[in-house]
Amino acid sequence: MKTLILLIAFLTNTILLIAQNTSSLRFDGVDDHVYIGTDTVFSIRDSITLEAWVKCDSLQTNNFARIIDKLDYTNKRGFNIRLDYGSVLFQCMVSDGSGNNLRSTKKIQDNKWHHIAGTYDGRIMRLYIDGKQEKFGDVVGTFSINANSQQPLAIAISYDNATANPFKGSIDEVRIWNIARDSVQIRKGKDSCLRGNEKGLVGYWQLNENKDTIAYDKSKNKSNGILKNGVNWSTDVGFKELCITAAVDNNFDKIRCAVYPNPITENSIIDLSNFKGIVSIKILNSQGSLIKEYNSVGSYFNLNKNDFYSGLYFISISNWQNFQTYVKFIVP
Repeated sequence: MKTLILLIAFLTNTILLIAQNTSSLRFDGVDDHVYIGTDTVFSIRDSITLEAWVKCDSLQTNNFARIIDKLDYTNKRGFNIRLDYGSVLFQCMVSDGSGNNLRSTKKIQDNKWHHIAGTYDGRIMRLYIDGKQEKFGDVVGTFSINANSQQPLAIAISYDNATANPFKGSIDEVRIWNIARDSVQIRKGKDSCLRGNEKGLVGYWQLNENKDTIAYDKSKNKSNGILKNGVNWSTDVGFKELCITAAVDNNFDKIRCAVYPNPITENSIIDLSNFKGIVSIKILNSQGSLIKEYNSVGSYFNLNKNDFYSGLYFISISNWQNFQTYVKFIVP
């Protein structure tokens, strides 16, 4: 009974920390877009990763429709990831006027959801579709992206005066990093929400608000976007996974750990980086009955969905300081 009371307290006091990937944005291909602005955090110079889930209408109003854009053609600076006659094009441009870009062989203009990502690590540009490397290019010499801080960042349109190039379709889970994510990180991270404090993450719009005209930036920079010209919310999403379920301490005032991906896969982990020493991990079913118990030392503990039946579970985590917290996870 005591366990059930604790679980009820957990549910009633932490419901705002539990979120699901429940919505995306639908753009009309005419003038709908999200304006993010000129925050200097996006004046990225040396390394970058752009990510998004996109569902492109087969009939685009523009062959060069923008998905994420901060490209200043006038001064030849900045970056974007966009469509190019149905293919994906990842582009970085530098102040000497030269453009460096990768164009996918695969076309995604098919009314289906696809995850796209472009990375540049200071030497090599790479383009990923659905977690697989589609193309890469060894740039001759090191170049600086040198993004113009005065050029607005936008989703689904360009703010360059000459080329608006609006996007028609749906966009979900937009991420910008000032580091080059590797292939493993791209593949494992594409189907799950982030915590928002990951290293190198400078912009993160989950687009899960499903109301009003603000797209909140879940990264530490809080560069919220403004929905312009009647963008519509949609419950059609790129992936169905539950976003990270954060746990709080027994005073319900501090986030302490997380399970991700969640619902769990064969490679899910419990993040224990806030704990010190030996950690006791107890896994309870939805009725509060103990079904598994472990001790762990380290920052992470692996969870495998094959060890559980489908359903809802809770983890009780405690350490030698008698600190205790609960976190929820789902087995699909």
